[in-house]
Amino acid sequence: MSIFNADEWAASHFQQAKLGDMRRAHRLVSTAANMARSSGKSIALSCRGNEAELEGAYRLIRNDNVSPDMIRVAGFQHTANEAASFAEILALEDTTSLSYKHQVAADLGKLGKKTDKSRGWWVHSVMLLDSHSTRTIGLIHQDWWCRPNNPEDADEKESGKWPDASHFCRERLGETMSRVISVCDREADILSYIQDKQKHNERFG
Repeated sequence: MSIFNADEWAASHFQQAKLGDMRRAHRLVSTAANMARSSGKSIALSCRGNEAELEGAYRLIRNDNVSPDMIRVAGFQHTANEAASFAEILALEDTTSLSYKHQVAADLGKLGKKTDKSRGWWVHSVMLLDSHSTRTIGLIHQDWWCRPNNPEDADEKESGKWPDASHFCRERLGETMSRVISVCDREADILSYIQDKQKHNERFG
């Protein structure tokens, strides 16, 4: 489904989100559609001057009963359902950073040097593509974390993101995982990742 039809894209991904109230799911669909039409812009700009839409989006975000995890689950489930019809799938994995310089930056993690003004999150994503047409199927996994100034303060090694991603992909995709080829850069050339892939008889490169 084309991202350019933002309303259909948002509905297909999020209308089944289990947020405890269908009105919240409807608001999520509306907010996601607005943001899809205004990629890279703020929520305020994505609402294009519609005060009701803006207030509704902020209420959704601030609602303690709305779980971000359930929003993610809805999107991942949609991708898994879509992937089931493809004969061969590429799972493109990579890590990037989200950089911020405004007032909350000091509370975020290290990106470059400890003295850098920019702070933020590291994000590891897995995007599925049809291997024959290169059509994007959707996002099947995403994780993020803040990097501490002192590496010894980290809860776990960042290299664990690779086998972790494979674990969640196979959990969400089920039998479809047998048709998936994981595509990574040289950062994934670590023993734990290779052993995990070989253990589960999965293709990677």
